[in-house]
Amino acid sequence: VFILAFFAEYYRVYNQIAVADRAYEKAMLSVAIENYDEIFLSTRESTQIGGVMDGGNAGLELNDAKKKEKPVFVSMNDGGDIALELQGLLNTTLEENGHLLAYNDSGNLMYSLSDFKMSIKESTGYGGFVKYEVKGSFHIEVPFYLMGVEASRIVLDVPSVTAWKSRL
Repeated sequence: VFILAFFAEYYRVYNQIAVADRAYEKAMLSVAIENYDEIFLSTRESTQIGGVMDGGNAGLELNDAKKKEKPVFVSMNDGGDIALELQGLLNTTLEENGHLLAYNDSGNLMYSLSDFKMSIKESTGYGGFVKYEVKGSFHIEVPFYLMGVEASRIVLDVPSVTAWKSRL
């Protein structure tokens, strides 16, 4: 019975990590596409790629050189929040410290997610399409229960990779 309980708990932990990894890939892709849409919109409208110039008095005639103000570039490609995307996908609770916690029906902790990282690398794919590879990682803590008692915690940094290509 003890061996059967061990394997059942191992499968539960493995399944929780796999579900969190798939949801994280989907959240990374959603944030990346949201950022791409903002960049594409500004490119299509013939303004700065990925942002706009804000402020400054370049068109004004000022005699005093000290009063000339340079415009500042404001980035537009920072949309989306992975933690909020995951909160909706996994039905978790967002803590003040940025941790996402998931509880089962009896109130026991199923897993905790934190330390979300993401980077996007552009490359040319087949047929001249631009391909984007989205790499990221997250920290997960999963309690390991045996016979209803928490025996240990499994702490992992899980790497995730997903990709997409533009249609233009």
